[in-house]
Amino acid sequence: MTKRNFGFGSRGQEVTPLVVRDSVVFNLSRSSKGVYTLLLNSPGPVNTIQPATLYDLNRILDVIAQDRDCRGLIVSTPFEKPGIAGADIKEIHRLQHDPDVNAFVKVTEEAKRILGRLSNMPFPTVAAINGEWKGGGFEMALFCNHILGISGSEQMSAVQLPECLVGLIPGFKGSIHVAQRMARLTDAVEFVAGFKRLKAVEAQEMGLIDGLCGSYEQMMASAEHYCLQSPTWRKILKASLQQQTRWRRALRTARELKGLFGRKRGQVLMDVVAPSVMEHFASTLIGVGIFYEVLATIIGGPNAYGWLATMLVGPNIFVTALLAGAIAIGASFDVSMRQWLAQTIVLQIKAKSNLSGPVSVAGLIMQVRDLSDAEASGLESQLFAREARSPFGRGLVSLFVKKGGAKNAFARVVAPSIKKLAIVGAGGPMGAGIAALAAASESIESLVLIDVKAEALNDAMVRIEKHLVKSGLTEDEKFRAMAKIVYSLDYDALRECDAIIEAVPEKEGFKRNSYAQIVEVMKSRTNQNPWFLLTNTSALDLDSLASDLGEQAQRFGGLHFFNPPEQMNVVEVGRAAATTDETMAVGVQLVAAMNKAPLPVFNMRGFKLNRELGPYLVILAHLLAEGVPPDEIDKAIKHSGAPMGPAALLDKVGADIVASVARTLHEALGDRMALPEDGRNVLKILLELGDLGEKTGRGIYVWEKGKQARDKKGKLIINPALKAAFPGLGENKSFSREAIQTLLLGAIANEAVRVIEENVVAPEHRIYGDAAFVLGTGLTGVWGGPIGYLNAQGVRVFAGLSRIIASAGPETWRKNFQPSELLRLYERNGEDIKLDDPTNWAHYFEVQRQAEAAELLIEVNDKKQA
Repeated sequence: MTKRNFGFGSRGQEVTPLVVRDSVVFNLSRSSKGVYTLLLNSPGPVNTIQPATLYDLNRILDVIAQDRDCRGLIVSTPFEKPGIAGADIKEIHRLQHDPDVNAFVKVTEEAKRILGRLSNMPFPTVAAINGEWKGGGFEMALFCNHILGISGSEQMSAVQLPECLVGLIPGFKGSIHVAQRMARLTDAVEFVAGFKRLKAVEAQEMGLIDGLCGSYEQMMASAEHYCLQSPTWRKILKASLQQQTRWRRALRTARELKGLFGRKRGQVLMDVVAPSVMEHFASTLIGVGIFYEVLATIIGGPNAYGWLATMLVGPNIFVTALLAGAIAIGASFDVSMRQWLAQTIVLQIKAKSNLSGPVSVAGLIMQVRDLSDAEASGLESQLFAREARSPFGRGLVSLFVKKGGAKNAFARVVAPSIKKLAIVGAGGPMGAGIAALAAASESIESLVLIDVKAEALNDAMVRIEKHLVKSGLTEDEKFRAMAKIVYSLDYDALRECDAIIEAVPEKEGFKRNSYAQIVEVMKSRTNQNPWFLLTNTSALDLDSLASDLGEQAQRFGGLHFFNPPEQMNVVEVGRAAATTDETMAVGVQLVAAMNKAPLPVFNMRGFKLNRELGPYLVILAHLLAEGVPPDEIDKAIKHSGAPMGPAALLDKVGADIVASVARTLHEALGDRMALPEDGRNVLKILLELGDLGEKTGRGIYVWEKGKQARDKKGKLIINPALKAAFPGLGENKSFSREAIQTLLLGAIANEAVRVIEENVVAPEHRIYGDAAFVLGTGLTGVWGGPIGYLNAQGVRVFAGLSRIIASAGPETWRKNFQPSELLRLYERNGEDIKLDDPTNWAHYFEVQRQAEAAELLIEVNDKKQA
């Protein structure tokens, strides 16, 4: 029996759904013209490539291969469930702990054998990319003979190979196929090693997608049309597409060269000349050889060069010899050029971080054209296994596995769905950023923005529009997002809202004044129609802020966004003494709706992330006071895998905000958080100069259009006014890269242990909390978090080194390295710190102290009686 199904074929095409026995991941159908459609439809909310996926694909290809009337196969996803998230990260995590050292090689080789069948079936195969195909999903598409995508006003395809982001490399020939499809190998390196996301139009320009359609239905119809054409037609189409790609890349190179003279000379060779001109020059030379080789093969076989040259240019020995020389020189130059480029690119990547995945994948891509397909595939499997089992691979995969639990926090709690949200203080820097996130959220249906100044609300509107553009929304989606916003100077506009995020300046008086106005407006609401109030802070005490709220204190909590909210991944959900589980669930729900990772925390000054960042920035200030060059400090931390160093981070966040956090932590934690004395306190000097960082154009560095400025030699420019005020800055070159990393990362890890000891994060959220620090800051990512970094050193080694640093001088910052009670406990036991240990350590050590005090009291009384 047949039925109409617009998801499988062209409009009105009769298709027959087929039942594949025991398959839970694919839907298979066959059109009346003999073209099969295979839709990946994984169980759960997203499509992934798992072992079961490949097993089913292999069986289905066996079934289709038996159909002698098959005209082709289309691989896609259902219209209503677009996208493929890639390989299942949990399966990779499992294999990382497999005792078989060859497990990864076996798995990748078997996967490539199955996926390779898509390239070698006796009929054409087409990948129809619906939504965003990542990682293994896009690698599957690259095995197909033809790739189509969507570029319409309502739908847009996108592709990405993000494996390097988690410490791996593509394992299913992704790098190899990309290198073979792209005209420029340097573009291939940028795409894979830089885990770059390409929309459909960009991917077609690069040669990764062969054709674009306006909608899903048109794409499926076009895919079937391709399958029904003759083999000769398909060969001509392929050759034509390859030539179009070459021309597009040549035009892009021309555009790059046109802007060459506006570039700084120090960057020209690496950024433009080498990748663009030199590679195309080499390609042009070898292109002469290829052209004649193809013609010679068609006309008279591979040894017909002399005959062909005679026919083309006459019996001229000199011209014939010149032609043969062009072939040899061009081929030789092309190989040498690729080798030189490979070395250059690897050096560039190594200079940026010590992540080995991008280095490995860059080397592989630059070798692809000099290796056979089998050799390249074998090398890829070995590199994949090496990276997956490396400390970086293990740490980053562990991080991504742990972060999956973020949005499940408080999932057991029944909480109202927040549809109508308000932001008070929406015109300020933080409020406007939060408003931009809320506007882009589909689950928030109404958004009220309140501020005391109309100009501030206008600024917020501009920022929201910019964020929506960057979010990649369609015009209709952007229109709907802006249409749901109400701007107001009057608190009365809050009356119908389900939840209110307060983001006024972080002064307790300002916040209390705002709460008084909010409560006055909302007092008519009953318990049957509750509303929730969440404050953006980590510096102020939540219990103190809640003290004037009465019964509403139960529905009050913290929602700590980091600056700028649009770019930072983590939001801490703070719990005051009176905060209910329902309120925490609402906070987690809102953060997830804004596509951020929520981290539930208890009411401690600084919460978790600022608390752990505090010693890091304090020790940065002391290193600068000692005259250590800021760019050398940044290089050391970036080499540990971080996206930026602490000096650049300070400039990004702003000297005023960092100084405020430092004051808060100094008040809460004592002199170990004290900044250097006046005269050497870089933060204080910057505040006095009014040089707050990127937002003012000058901080520690000079900034131009959101980027750090460089001199003619390509070196970062240190703020001249700062150097004039503090002449010793940058003069101390005695600190090694390893010493800088030990001080800064060690301070973070020691504080992370104290955070566990003080129960800032509940035991059930500790595993995710360690990952959240990485998501929020980018630091210690290659170890999976601060505790992962500590465990990698060895607890006893780490505690011993910390003790040495703490006792090496009188400076107050060294107190950050005094081992805490919990670290000493694990040191005595010789065990790694266990994040899944359910012990409430704050309670445990309090009981211990009470017991010790009782024993001491008994001992004193015994002595008195004696």
